[in-house]
Amino acid sequence: MFKKTLLAATLLATFGASAAVVTPVAGNQTISVEGSQSAATPKVTIVHGATDGNALDTDSISAIITTASDYIVNDVISITVTGGTVDTASVAILTEQTKANLITASLIDIVGNVIRFRVDTQITSGTAMYLNDVVVGISGATKATNISVSSTAISSSNAIGQYDASPAVKVADFANQTSAAFTNKFNGVIDVESKRASFAAVTVVTGDVDEDGAALLSHIDDQDSLVITVTDAAGIQELGFDAGSLTVQAEDLSVYSSFDVNENGVLTGAELTGSAGVTSIDLATNIITTAWAFGDLDAAYTVTLPKAPTDEILVEQSFLATITATEAGVASATLTDVASGAWTLNGSTDDIAFLPFGADYKQSITVTNTGTVEGEITIDLTAEGTTYSTTLTAAAAAKSVTNISLEVAAFAAESGITGNARVNVVVNAPDANIAVKGVYYHKASADRVVTY
Repeated sequence: MFKKTLLAATLLATFGASAAVVTPVAGNQTISVEGSQSAATPKVTIVHGATDGNALDTDSISAIITTASDYIVNDVISITVTGGTVDTASVAILTEQTKANLITASLIDIVGNVIRFRVDTQITSGTAMYLNDVVVGISGATKATNISVSSTAISSSNAIGQYDASPAVKVADFANQTSAAFTNKFNGVIDVESKRASFAAVTVVTGDVDEDGAALLSHIDDQDSLVITVTDAAGIQELGFDAGSLTVQAEDLSVYSSFDVNENGVLTGAELTGSAGVTSIDLATNIITTAWAFGDLDAAYTVTLPKAPTDEILVEQSFLATITATEAGVASATLTDVASGAWTLNGSTDDIAFLPFGADYKQSITVTNTGTVEGEITIDLTAEGTTYSTTLTAAAAAKSVTNISLEVAAFAAESGITGNARVNVVVNAPDANIAVKGVYYHKASADRVVTY
């Protein structure tokens, strides 16, 4: 028993305090998310590094494992890579600073993300072992992804077991290569006085900004513009990102339907007269495809929508921009759904989620106006996929409660609506002064239900 205790103490003194150190050759590498994910097979290779003619390039990272103990023949070096998927077909090797000088350790196997070598000739403490030719798959990597390497030696003696274990050290991380900033966002103010057929005149003082700090521009000729700068970050391995596109997702661009001369659902060419920086508008998906290209990086780019026809209704909506990187035809979204402005009303708008119409029901819809400005009332009824719009004879009188029930019910009957309909009430008066109430009464059951 005494001999075994003495042996254990000797082994602890020899191995217990040692710890190998993992370091990247040229510092932690930062890899482009969009560049890496636009490759046909997203991957990086752990290679020797920046010496001996083996400089790191756009698809490589590095790791050096410096031993803190002597490794003897038949010991095993177990290296774990996290943050990606190690290609088990990799022909991994360990080398000294000069890649031609191999560390005398033979590859045993690669199982999962663990690479194992067997020591063929003693490796002395303080030896820098460069990990080479390990291919790591990085499909699905995001800016939260890190690639780390750790190492553990396993003694050929069962009495010793594992020793010289290094903690996991990050050798690569990921970041977006591109970022977006706005000089101006879409900010059309739909004018209720024009029956929502045009934008209200906007007078903007130089230096005015919206709630996000983006500068405001005046609207010219009822057109709205987005001015965006997509910046290419420095110091990021691009992995071949060499093309790109910018699209904007809207919510409802049916206001441009009459421009569709070809009746194919997509506006292009002459159908976009008056626009700028736009190549197409898809009326089915409400996607605006711009002419922005990779060469427009780091410069302000303007997207101007066509002037809407005066006999169509502009719709409140938000806009979201997406920048997509492309390499050899493989696309990878880099900035997705970036808030790019909105079209808003300059009056009050209230949505009654539903009211039932027909012979079995009566409705009570009132508009309370606590302000001093009388406002015209516009109604949208939406039922079974169709929207019916009208301007009521009644106006929201100042400092009054206006009952619009009979007029709305008559319009529903005229439109052939029986059953549930969404009721949108727009009042051309300051929003803070308007309150709308919606109630229905079921004649047979005498139920009275408040829906708004």
